[in-house]
Amino acid sequence: MLRNAFACTRYVKPYIKNISKTRLLAQTERNPLCRFYSGSHGTARHSLRLGPSNLRVIGRCAFVLVGTCMGVKMWLISAGCEEAAHPDSAQTEYKGDTSQTLEEAIAKSRDILQRVKDETGSPGIVVGVSVDGKQVWNLGLGYQDVENRVACTPDTVMRIASISKPITMAVAGKLKEMGLLDLDRPVQDYVPYFPEKLVDGRKVTITTRQLLSHLGGIRHYGKEYMKDKDKADKTSIENASPEKAEMEHLEYYLKKHFKSVKSSLELFKDDPLVHKPGSKFLYTTHGYTLVSAVLEGASKKTFRELLLGLFKDLGLKHTYLDENTPVIYNRSRYYVKNNKGRLINAPYVDNSYKWAGGGLLSTVADLCKFGNVMLYSYQHQLPEKSVVEDTDPRSQSDLDTSANGKQTEGSEKRYLNGYLKRETVGEMWQPVDNTECSWDKDGGYALGWAIIPEKLDHGCCRHQRHYVTHTGGAIGASSVLVVVPRSGVDNPPSGVVVAIMVNMISIGLNKTALSIAEEFEKVGKLRR
Repeated sequence: MLRNAFACTRYVKPYIKNISKTRLLAQTERNPLCRFYSGSHGTARHSLRLGPSNLRVIGRCAFVLVGTCMGVKMWLISAGCEEAAHPDSAQTEYKGDTSQTLEEAIAKSRDILQRVKDETGSPGIVVGVSVDGKQVWNLGLGYQDVENRVACTPDTVMRIASISKPITMAVAGKLKEMGLLDLDRPVQDYVPYFPEKLVDGRKVTITTRQLLSHLGGIRHYGKEYMKDKDKADKTSIENASPEKAEMEHLEYYLKKHFKSVKSSLELFKDDPLVHKPGSKFLYTTHGYTLVSAVLEGASKKTFRELLLGLFKDLGLKHTYLDENTPVIYNRSRYYVKNNKGRLINAPYVDNSYKWAGGGLLSTVADLCKFGNVMLYSYQHQLPEKSVVEDTDPRSQSDLDTSANGKQTEGSEKRYLNGYLKRETVGEMWQPVDNTECSWDKDGGYALGWAIIPEKLDHGCCRHQRHYVTHTGGAIGASSVLVVVPRSGVDNPPSGVVVAIMVNMISIGLNKTALSIAEEFEKVGKLRR
């Protein structure tokens, strides 16, 4: 250590030489122990003089003192007691925790969202993020009403388009658990007014399960699928026209109001099937209109009643049927671009013919809540024996119920049941053979959701995360809902849920939502 100290003195010697007598005098005068000036102790400052020998003594003392301090610092660094000054060397020695703070995740995600808005020229975009059942971030950028300069907020209500399909699937799942719906029975058992279908002169059966997975053979928007049977047989989401061409189908722009699901079926019920049910995948919103008729027949209720009951049970206070006449606060305007790329108002449409497959409105907070309901049901497991016995005389209201569904008494706890059974959501989130997913080619379609399975083929290579998703596209609106479950958990819901909505047509958002979810996955576990 001393050898290092004296070795360092050569770096401080030039600085000692440059100290003026006046500065050195001022420093030594403050400390009585270091007064090496000539004359008496009480001599006035203007009469003080430093002799050459005293200057040499002071210089050598400072010389050794500063060098010793630098040597001690170098010894501490070499001993590992202090971090190295060079950032690269510190990183090579210790990587540390790769997690980030919530604030860092929000900052990065905001930048991702801003880039998407800028690149697409979207007038307004809203995002909501939930981590482990807790809403941690909501943000609106741009305008929900460009003409009147009304800014987007987390409370902005927009069309969610095809995210309506997972919500319809939740209704079907509940009816199935109640024993009112058999997914494998012919649809005519519930909808007797829907005609029997023939393929190649033979009678075929369409089931609700096939409709929920887009395997029923029901056409999508537009009848061009029927013009050339060979071409139609080759049609799938993978080979479908680009999204811009998709939105040019005239049935997207219907202005007629349909008073019932039965009247909505008139659009396609007499059209031939595109293919034999179960043989090919063809994404179809009309197929979900037929599903809503099945749900009405199974429950003996109107589909409107079923949806409003679901919204109430799940606490979706800002989710609505897309109707034009009711006053809905914070409802966004919708936009498209003309052939010159200029922003214009979207044309008036009436979506009453497709509430089940693409006719709902919501907020990002409600979508995240819906995602958490599904995630909780998927992860919840009934214990072998409840902590609180059924014979406990106290009512359930005597137990303290926390916001995330846990009931606690002292150190003991149990979880409330999910809205759906674990087995039901597991079936909903199980990819179906012979299906596809247009917005992520690594996945397939299940029952009302697209599923991307976990995959890791090679060491140190891309790790494909398991997640469930659905996107939406409507006139003047685009949307996505992504749910990324955590594995090996015992306190549901555990995972990240991301919802994004844009008030403009044909904006792909799945990759954006997944990137944001990845940022929030890096955040350490949050307190609930």
